[in-house]
Parts: sequence; C-alpha cells; structure tokens
Amino acid sequence: MGWLSTFRNTEPQKIPVATAEELTATFVTEHDHLYWISLVITGDPALATNCLVDASRLSRTRTGVFRDWLVTWSRYATARVAVSSMRDAIAASAPRYTSISCIHSNHELLSTEQINFVRRLDPTLLFTELDPIARAILILRGCQGVSIGDCALLLQISRKCVIGAYCNSLRWVSQKGRGLQVVESSLIH
Repeated sequence: MGWLSTFRNTEPQKIPVATAEELTATFVTEHDHLYWISLVITGDPALATNCLVDASRLSRTRTGVFRDWLVTWSRYATARVAVSSMRDAIAASAPRYTSISCIHSNHELLSTEQINFVRRLDPTLLFTELDPIARAILILRGCQGVSIGDCALLLQISRKCVIGAYCNSLRWVSQKGRGLQVVESSLIH
C-alpha cells in the first residue's frame, strides 16, 4: 500500500471563489433574466424588484460562491427570495395539487427551446394563468433544474404537490406552445 502514498497529491485543491465585485457584476449582467424570474414567481413588479435587491444582498453575505457557479447561484438566490415573499400564497395553492396524478413520468426539465419560449411570453400571461405554486415550480424545476425534492424543501410543501403543480405547468407550456405553432403556421400559409 505504500505505492499509493507516492501518487497522492498532498497540496490542497484551490477552487476560485468569487469576489464581491464579481457577484455584483453577475447581478448587473443577469439583471433582466433575474428580474424575469422574480416577476414570474411574484406576479408583482415592485415586489419582484425588491426580491432582486434582497437576492443581491443575500449573495453578498454568502462566502464561498465559486466563480463558475455565479450565474446559477444568482438565479437560485433570486428565485429563493421571490419564493420566500410568496410563501403564504404558495401554501394556499398547494392543496389543489395533492390529488393530481402526473402523466410526465420523469418530470423532465424544459428544453432550451421551451425555456426560451417561456421567457418570451408576457409575464402577465404567466401570473394570470398559473397560480403561485405552478409558477414557482415552473421556474425552479423546469427552467433551473432544481430537483423535485429540493423544490419541496424550498417551497415547504409535499413532493406530491410539487409533482402535481409541475405537471400542470408542463401541460400549460405544451398548450401555449401548440397554440403558438398554430398561429405561426397560419401566418406562413
């Protein structure tokens, strides 16, 4: 077993940690996307702006955010603050999803094309047609790839509610996408 010790690297691995300036720059360059995330979850422009400011503050207080994860972290922090601001509304809409069965067996993530489609929609459409829990899960699971279990923990609801609401969101995106395809094909012909 002595041969193992000769090949072992005894130097600690250095992973670049983001500076406060890099965190701030990420919130500046990602502002539109982060605001969109917050607006879709909250449904309120003023609250969305406040959530974005709070997420920026939250990020500055966190040490150890790795440089490679800055954009992902900023999006998750923004969604987390927006979800926190909507906790009561999310809890109120959760019971309707306890008995919904999901036809999407793998609870797949949205494709890049689907995410871009959702991002191009007027946010007003999302918060008038989807309830708070469906919007939050669409952003967290569908657009950001957060696991079903982590969504349940963050939203403080059961996995069954998360699955039901996500299935509802997937159906909604699919219906809106088909509607857009019909309009586009009628314009072409």
